[in-house]
Parts: sequence; C-alpha cells; structure tokens
Amino acid sequence: MTGSRSRLDDELAQMGRRRDNPSMIISYADLMTTIAVFFVMLLSMSEIRTGQFDQLRSTFSGKSAGTLVALAEELNRIVGKNDGVSIYVADDGVRMDLESAALFDTGQAVLRDDSLTRLKPVFQRLLRTAYRLDIEGHTDDRGFYELMGREVATNWSLSGRRASSVALYLIDFGFEESRLRIVGYAANRPKVAVKGLDGFRLDDARSANRRVTILVR
Repeated sequence: MTGSRSRLDDELAQMGRRRDNPSMIISYADLMTTIAVFFVMLLSMSEIRTGQFDQLRSTFSGKSAGTLVALAEELNRIVGKNDGVSIYVADDGVRMDLESAALFDTGQAVLRDDSLTRLKPVFQRLLRTAYRLDIEGHTDDRGFYELMGREVATNWSLSGRRASSVALYLIDFGFEESRLRIVGYAANRPKVAVKGLDGFRLDDARSANRRVTILVR
C-alpha cells in the first residue's frame, strides 16, 4: 500500500513539473507558427502567374525547354523581322501584340484580306500546344462614337468586335472554341502612356496602343 502511494505521489509530482515547464508550450507555439508560414507560402505561390513561374524556373534551372519562355523564343524565330508584330513573355503568359493598322481600316472591325496570312506558321505552332488563348482588343484614347442602325459603336464595342474577328479567324484555322476567350478593353490598358505627349510622340504612342493582343496562357 505504501509502495503504491509512493508511485502515485511521484506521478503527480511529475505531472506538476510538466505543467510548470513552459518548454512544451513554446514547442507548440513554434509548430503553429511554422504551419501558418507554410500556408502563407502556399497562398503566395498560388498567386504566381504562369508567365512568372516559367521565367523563375528558367532563371534558376538555366533551362527553358517546355516553358512559355521557350515558346516565346520559338515564335519570335518563326516571325522573324515582321513589322507590326511583337512577341514577349509577360507575367500572365506569352503576349503577341498585333498592330491594328495592319489588320483593320480606321474605325472598322472587319479583317483586311490576307492580313493574318503572314502569321499562319505561328498559328500552326500554337495549334499543336494545349495552351488557351485570350484575344484582347485595345483602342487608343481618342473618343469613338458612331451610330450603327439602332446601336451605338464606341471604343468598347470596337475593341470587342476586333477581338471577335481575330477569334473567328482562329476558329476557321482549326482552334477549338473552348480554347479561346474574347476580351475588349477599349483604351483602358494602353501599352504606352500618352499623358504629357504631343506631336509625333503622341501619334506613335496611340499607334502602339491600337492593337489586338493574343495572350497564350
């Protein structure tokens, strides 16, 4: 009986020491902090866009094969020195800017005959990928207002209709509709800021801003 009571007293004393010892509390707090940091890192990674990730991967590994970086390099080789076409890697993917002047008449959204013929090799290469394509229409900052029957055409509708014309061309070329998305931005995403510009500099900036961009993502 005395031995049992002694063991019980020892166990109670040890429990008391554990309660008084802050080391376990500190370890638990460290664990919770580590888990919180881990989930913050996961959240941050989830917000990294495809273009950003591929650029980082290429930078750290020294290899770009199979990335959007490699695709952009290949498309630039295909295009060569082609005025009115600019291909580059952005945070959200590979962007291909097509100047509107080479595609459409002023204020119109119908593609000029054979205006995209020179880009067929590029489209053939993209057709062999699984990437999705956003077709973005962009106008310059000058106001556009035109009555079309009972409808009013503005920069918003013009940019959307131009993007639609390019998308329809790609569908006829063989792209599945499910791979394409049409966006009209009007003048809200200029490539070149026009504030403070005038004369030829302003004309050049507006010319650069009037474009259709194909975003490969």
